[in-house]
Amino acid sequence: MTAQVRFEKGKTVVVSHRGDWRNAPENSIQAIQNCIDMGVNMVEIDIKKTKDNVLILMHDQTLDRTTSGKGKPEDYTLAELKQLRLKNGAGVLTTHTIPTLEEAMLVVKGKIWVNIDKGYDFFADVKKVLEKTQTTQQVIIKSGLPFETVNEENKEVVKDLYFMPIVDANRPNAVTFVEDYIKNLHPQAFEVCFQKKDAQVEKVLNLIQASGAKVWINTLWPSLCGGLNDDRAVEKNEKDQVWGEVLKMGASFIQTDRPKELIEYLRLNNKFINNSGYVRKNLLDRNQSYVHVVAHRGDWKHFPENSLDAINSIIEMGGDVVEIDVQRTKDGVLILMHDETLDRTTNGHGIIAETMFSDIQKLNLKDYEGKLTNYKVPTLKEALLLAQGRIMLNLDKSDRFFNQVVDLLKETGTLDIAIMKGLHPLADVQTKFGKYLDDVIYMPMIRLDNKGAEDAMVEFVDGMSPVAFELGFNEVTNPLPKKAVRLINYQSLIWYNSLKGRNGGHDDVISLENPDAGFGYLIDELGARMIQT
Repeated sequence: MTAQVRFEKGKTVVVSHRGDWRNAPENSIQAIQNCIDMGVNMVEIDIKKTKDNVLILMHDQTLDRTTSGKGKPEDYTLAELKQLRLKNGAGVLTTHTIPTLEEAMLVVKGKIWVNIDKGYDFFADVKKVLEKTQTTQQVIIKSGLPFETVNEENKEVVKDLYFMPIVDANRPNAVTFVEDYIKNLHPQAFEVCFQKKDAQVEKVLNLIQASGAKVWINTLWPSLCGGLNDDRAVEKNEKDQVWGEVLKMGASFIQTDRPKELIEYLRLNNKFINNSGYVRKNLLDRNQSYVHVVAHRGDWKHFPENSLDAINSIIEMGGDVVEIDVQRTKDGVLILMHDETLDRTTNGHGIIAETMFSDIQKLNLKDYEGKLTNYKVPTLKEALLLAQGRIMLNLDKSDRFFNQVVDLLKETGTLDIAIMKGLHPLADVQTKFGKYLDDVIYMPMIRLDNKGAEDAMVEFVDGMSPVAFELGFNEVTNPLPKKAVRLINYQSLIWYNSLKGRNGGHDDVISLENPDAGFGYLIDELGARMIQT
């Protein structure tokens, strides 16, 4: 996630204001979870402190508008506040309760960025919560106070957390305000507010971007953005005149009350930070200008292979696809595991197909060094729901359970994030899986060293025109890898695995020493547009 927000050039971060408040109470756990499910990049929340010094999520100075209570939150203990119920956007009471900042951070951990607003007076307490929940690297704090004040009052906090100054670009001192921060703190972003767009606003924006910092613009209501607001974009169908104009101004962050519509707009304009919809469009368009990064079994060097956290880590990195392996338990539950036995990757023993899921649930996963961890074996359903709207999944070893997998994809609404594959000849694919191929991307796997590989490839090109081919070879002298580019002739994307020892040594290992000899060779010489690494 850090890489996406800080380094993905030309893309724009969608920040949802107070969560998905149109469909859940603002600043509620459900409003945050909705944003995660929607594929929003960042959620903005507001905080207050209780009588017993607990940080909670709330925007107003009083409880009156958003809860069943009255008065100031600081006059109540957390236990007392937990008895209240939150109101939705229409002012109707719900069953949702006021969350603590700690509760919220545990929900978002590793899943979505958070912008904490109205927290300046509690910066030190915020830092303690983030350190406790291990979420310091996915939070942006902010203030509209000048650098001198922030440095005097919160120097240690600002040093350790991502801090964003808020500048009113129409104020006479706006340029000096920005210059002081650039000179002394080098912020990675500025939140820029303006009631009208004038020459000074342009100067402020240029100054920020020239420093290497990013621009954050709020399209919430007219006075924050010179009339370039969400309701105008959506209700008057002036998306280009509003969001398009904000993009021209250099916005790398847009805080919005219309996250769903903004995501759709950015996706259509190739500006949305990587998610499954954008990757799927690239695949279906056979986009030859983009190379997709596929993570083999997730981030297995930092988390157990095929674990939910291994998948989540790749989402945070900005990967395009995660390859996972599917097995089925004795009682028919689809789980994530590469081997057919439990021995290598868990503290269990035996064949998965002969083991009940309830027994597998009791096991723990091992890391790549064989050390036991606290992580559990995930189900395929859990992985699909985690990845939904965020990244695509390549479901390896799943063609054995094709019907069941497709039923699960339909149940979870994740048909659009799945890539299925197999070594089956064209006739078998059409017979066994034909009725699913309008919904699910199916990728033939061709071993180029095998007899008949060229004929098999030509058959698939002519008979199916797959979105992609997974190709592989070991023989250095094999002429077919280069010939394959001409045979496929841009009708499909080419996938290569750069795993150790593959493709005549053009692999991950050599790529660490000489990227041109590894990744570069696969891309430039063999036409790879998907690389599993």
